[in-house]
Amino acid sequence: MSCQNFTYLATVGEGAYAVVYQCEDNRAPGRQVAVKMFKSAHEHAKVMALAVREIRLLRSVAHPNIINLLDAFTVRPTLPALP
Repeated sequence: MSCQNFTYLATVGEGAYAVVYQCEDNRAPGRQVAVKMFKSAHEHAKVMALAVREIRLLRSVAHPNIINLLDAFTVRPTLPALP
């Protein structure tokens, strides 16, 4: 999976370590998803550790009030990403 699989629709929110985007999944037209991109995860071990911890947590839970993690992937920092 990569950023090319998504079409940007809107910015949902931004925090200290990440930005969340509303996107359409190009592999399933009409399906809207949230894409969370961690800032500087490739540069800072602390941010990478936070991202990995969140991914592990989301993979371990299944609850109707918690977002369902579809996939997690890395993006090379030199490639254009979502806005």
